[in-house]
Amino acid sequence: MARFEMNMSEVKSILHSPEAFAVLGKKAHQVLSVCEATAPVETGAYRRSFRISGGQTKGGSAIVRVANDDPAAAHIEWGTKHSAFGPTPAHHTMANAMASVIE
Repeated sequence: MARFEMNMSEVKSILHSPEAFAVLGKKAHQVLSVCEATAPVETGAYRRSFRISGGQTKGGSAIVRVANDDPAAAHIEWGTKHSAFGPTPAHHTMANAMASVIE
């Protein structure tokens, strides 16, 4: 059996690298594309509200986020059991998009 040892300082340098940020950015754009293509459309507000942001964590690691700032986003993603309009099914737009871009 082979032995594998991780050099944590080298792992940290990878996490802080421009290349890591580029890979995360590429994946974020793939997720965004799938979200926009598969989002349910009633008014179009949800589909238009997907955003990508990025930067670094407090520790300096690259981070990229795909988010939706539509007020109804949580209800669309996870559904509702009790609402004035009755229950709505979960659509899982973002969860499905994330799953679809995993290699």
